[in-house]
Amino acid sequence: MLSRFLKAANALLFGQIISRLGSFILIPIYLARWTPAVYGEWLAMFAAIGYLSTLDIGMQVAAVNRLTQAYARRDLEEYRRVQRSALALYILVALAGSIVLLSSALSLPLSRWIGLRITPPHTAATVILLLGTYLLWSMPGKVIVSTYQTMGNLARAQWINNVQQIAMIAGTIALLAANHGMVAIAALQPLGLLGVLLYSYFDLRLRHPEIAPGIRGASFRTVRELLHPSLMFALIALSMLVYFQGQTLLVSIALGGVAVAVLSVSRTLVVLLRTIVDAMTDAACPDIARLYALDESARLRQLLRILAGSTVAVVAAGAAAFWWEGASVIEVWTRGRLHPDPILLRLLLLLAIGQSVWLCAAVFSSATNHNRSLAFSYVASNASGILCAVLLVPRYGVRGVPIALLIGEAAFCYHFVVRHTCRMISMPYASFARKLWTFVIVVTGTTIAAAYPVHAGLKVFAPLRWGAVGIVAFVTASAITWGFWLDAEHRHAVLERLRYLLRGRTDVAARSLASEVEVP
Repeated sequence: MLSRFLKAANALLFGQIISRLGSFILIPIYLARWTPAVYGEWLAMFAAIGYLSTLDIGMQVAAVNRLTQAYARRDLEEYRRVQRSALALYILVALAGSIVLLSSALSLPLSRWIGLRITPPHTAATVILLLGTYLLWSMPGKVIVSTYQTMGNLARAQWINNVQQIAMIAGTIALLAANHGMVAIAALQPLGLLGVLLYSYFDLRLRHPEIAPGIRGASFRTVRELLHPSLMFALIALSMLVYFQGQTLLVSIALGGVAVAVLSVSRTLVVLLRTIVDAMTDAACPDIARLYALDESARLRQLLRILAGSTVAVVAAGAAAFWWEGASVIEVWTRGRLHPDPILLRLLLLLAIGQSVWLCAAVFSSATNHNRSLAFSYVASNASGILCAVLLVPRYGVRGVPIALLIGEAAFCYHFVVRHTCRMISMPYASFARKLWTFVIVVTGTTIAAAYPVHAGLKVFAPLRWGAVGIVAFVTASAITWGFWLDAEHRHAVLERLRYLLRGRTDVAARSLASEVEVP
């Protein structure tokens, strides 16, 4: 399990690094070719079209969880039935959505509704149509690519996505360098998706013909069986859209494109921390589903404790580094074309620290399709956060966004999500929550304080200072986690798994070396 987890986490982390590194590379190129206002309107169109993903209705996540369990039991008949039913449903949804999108782009004043002031309406309609087509057909595409994940090979599925990301980043850079506009860059998205789908489909037919994707044998009854957990995932997806895209649209309408660009750049920097949490929790999903199916509650409790400590420590270390150096990073990153707001950045960092607590607990509910309570927490948190932002943004500007979202998450996620997970795996909630939040406060405060002397006293080339601050923050957070959060039993478990992994790697190296040596 550890080897599978590390391979998946490695692939997911590389995927997140590619995505975030792509943003770091692309943003200054965008700002060099376009004005901040035009770039902000491009982001607003992305945000608006994102709401099409609500057509997913959450079936993909529910189906992947069930397919993983069916494959673990070697029940290929159920596997094929669930896979083909989900794929047939998503093809129908994508076809219907494409027809509606085309008619809307041709007949409705979408650019005025989004708050665009510079982009011509016909250009906006074409961009929205291309981006929407990509988003709609990604839904059946995810069912196909996720086949690797259901077999326990999440790493391969992720590396396919990683290659697609690299191709899209390279293509975007080439188009921007050649002074192509929004339409050409938007057209790149569906072309990249087509390449991924063709490769995955034929690769699966060649390697695993017994579970190759198709629609023959699709069952409406199976779709109906998946509806209950999938609707809960749909609520979560909708609330996440409100959470991310609602911020962008609200700021675009109230403050304009420049404010959108400032929020987006600051949020992109902070989302690096969320990226690490997502990589670790997503990598654990298949094993959580298997352990729950086998009723291994003790191992699930151990996994929750280790996962919570790891994610909080990593986010606290990153937050401490960005707390002092984030504004400098943004100045260098955008080449001075955007002026950072340090207070906005620190509020977003506090939001990320709080999220690290409940997101690692949320994965236990989502990986086992026990997501009813989680869905309501997501919906209530994100809806109340956006409503608060409507009230706070006119008074506090873009800083009102993270304040509002903190209020929503504190009210509906910090307690309820963690408590539900503890009940599900028979973990004593009160004692776990007390120690967890004490750990969050101690590790965050100590790490920020430890990083300050390096930030203030090291007068060197900025990237060298960033690295030094990050190293001090990481070492401090790791030491506190090891000494405060993990008890003797969990420290022993971590060391044993690391020894096993190292022995495994040593054995592989020895066998490889032996195979190259001729025996006389």
